[in-house]
Amino acid sequence: MTGQWKGFFEYGTQYGDKLSGEKVEFRLFLKHSDNGEFEGTCADLEGMGSSFEVSKIRGFTDHTFISFTKEYEQYHSIDEEGNLYPQTTGQRPRLSYNGQYDKSTNSFRGNWEIISNERLYFDGSLVQFSTGIWEMMKDE
Repeated sequence: MTGQWKGFFEYGTQYGDKLSGEKVEFRLFLKHSDNGEFEGTCADLEGMGSSFEVSKIRGFTDHTFISFTKEYEQYHSIDEEGNLYPQTTGQRPRLSYNGQYDKSTNSFRGNWEIISNERLYFDGSLVQFSTGIWEMMKDE
C-alpha cells in the first residue's frame, strides 16, 4: 500500500439529480505498517465539490478486502450546484470506504458512506447516510 494512489469518488443518489454520478478525483499518499494497516493523507483535486483540503487516511487490507476512513479537518456542506460551504458547528466528517481488489483492472473499488444528518429522535437519534462509489489504483 505504500506509495501514491490516484482515484475518484462518485456521489450517490442522495445528492440529488445534479450531483448524483458526479466524480471527484483524488490522490492518496499512503504508508504501510504492520498487520495490513496503513495511514496517510488524501487531497481531493478536481470535480464538483472538491475542496483541495488534505484529509487523514487510516485503514487496513485483508487479502483482497480494503477498509479505510477519510477524515477532513473542517466540515463542508455541499448544495445541489456543487458549491461548498464551511460549517462551524458539528463534528468533523468521517467517511468510511470499503471495497475489494480487482485483479483484472489492478485497482480497488467499492462503496463509501458518510453520516449526512443526525437528529435526536425520542430516546435515540435518527441518522441519515449519504453514499457513493469509489475506485483507486497505484500511481506508478
